[in-house]
Amino acid sequence: MMDNSEKPFVNSNFLMEMVRGRVRGATPIHKFGEARDLLTGQFSNVWDGTSDEVDTVVPIYTYSTTADIDTVSSGSALDTGQTVEIQGLDGNLDPVVQTITTNGQSKVTLPRSLLRVFRVKNLSLFGKDILDNLYVYVDTAVSDGVPVDGTKIRAIIRDGHNQTQMAQYTVPRGYSLYIIHGWANISKAGGATAVAIELKIRQREYDRVWRELHKTVLISSGSSDSNRPYVIPLKLEGMHEIEYLGRPTTSGLSMAAGFHGMLLREDYQNSSPIVYL
Repeated sequence: MMDNSEKPFVNSNFLMEMVRGRVRGATPIHKFGEARDLLTGQFSNVWDGTSDEVDTVVPIYTYSTTADIDTVSSGSALDTGQTVEIQGLDGNLDPVVQTITTNGQSKVTLPRSLLRVFRVKNLSLFGKDILDNLYVYVDTAVSDGVPVDGTKIRAIIRDGHNQTQMAQYTVPRGYSLYIIHGWANISKAGGATAVAIELKIRQREYDRVWRELHKTVLISSGSSDSNRPYVIPLKLEGMHEIEYLGRPTTSGLSMAAGFHGMLLREDYQNSSPIVYL
């Protein structure tokens, strides 16, 4: 049998090889978020802070303007000893991945302060679940481990999830993001009455104004899905941001949304476009 492990790929599936780590400079990106019980009549970010499960509801996400995200604490004194990974960007918008060990309601300082946080997850052994909401925030006063000022919160692991649910992303400096598929769905307990949520997707260059990319209305009598494949991938260059927002017509609606794509290092991309004849 011929060993092809060192041979170049011919007619191989690019996405599969990227996921396997065999495409130089390429990383798969899967972003997903959920917001439970959206506030009626206003747009809210699809992230954990909008959900009715958190101690302080923050429907509009606050973005830091400096690398000031530096603190972690839980709403439960029993959340101790969990290994938590924080993924984000530093003050230069370069990727940073770091881990901390939880210490209940006491503050834990991040080894490196961040400008952006886009994923936090519990890496602990089985049986070491996050027992209450875990907060990543700009250092501020807390009450039983919960930040008093909700505008200082940048990420939340809700009780029972062990990972953040944030439908937003900032592309690191020196990379480009190619989105190949986006999705959203809504739900309402009982499902007997038709309901609707207006979905808005917008993007911006870092520290600039937001621009609308796409808007649609999800209508259902229980649940509704919207799937949007990008036949031509949607490109966001380095230091650009994207976020999903929803505005319901009635109370009690929940929404989930996200996208899939490829993160490519710019120094590995062809600077001259290929011309097909």
